Amino acid sequence: MDWILSLDMNVMRLINVQWTHSWLDTFLLVMASFHLWKWPLLLTAIAVLIWGGFKGRVFLMLMLLCVIIGDTLIVQTFKATADRTRPHESHNDLRRVRFEGWTVTVEPSSIRRAEHGNSMPSAHAANNFALALVASLMFRPWGRLLWIWAFLMAYSRVYTADHYPSDVLVSFFVAVIYAGSIVYIACRLWQKWGSKWLPNIYERHPRLIA
Repeated sequence: MDWILSLDMNVMRLINVQWTHSWLDTFLLVMASFHLWKWPLLLTAIAVLIWGGFKGRVFLMLMLLCVIIGDTLIVQTFKATADRTRPHESHNDLRRVRFEGWTVTVEPSSIRRAEHGNSMPSAHAANNFALALVASLMFRPWGRLLWIWAFLMAYSRVYTADHYPSDVLVSFFVAVIYAGSIVYIACRLWQKWGSKWLPNIYERHPRLIA
């Protein structure tokens, strides 16, 4: 177990301390900051809901389930159980990359007692891995490009010292399991009940995912 923790910290220091540059500070902090993306994501979701047709609406439904079941229930429960402090709150030899207003600041991390652990797993990474999986299943082949986005997002959370590498690695497996399960169950339910509940739509779309 000790060698795993040691490897985790060695990779953490490589990403956060050594493999750094001023332009990466800005780029990856923007990637890591959900508050910058929430309104564009909301507008995109509204556009998909209006103009995305059956496939787009199914995609939004599946992602809503992933957020409710995956993030709210599974990831948050996992966080409370693991109770792991964030890297910048546990080690004073890391770089804390954050916004101060709209200015990117880089400062030494500081050890301080956290009110509760919230590092393992990363909700940001899990949500984006779930997004990439669902999109790659529904919008082939272009949906697979979202894996690039998801891995960049996960990397950025380590770069800013918000999460350990193991946090985002666990997030990947957790997200793939719950998102894949949600898609599978939804497809089975549609095949079983779609013709009874929505016969006209089912006739045009007998499968949720082609």
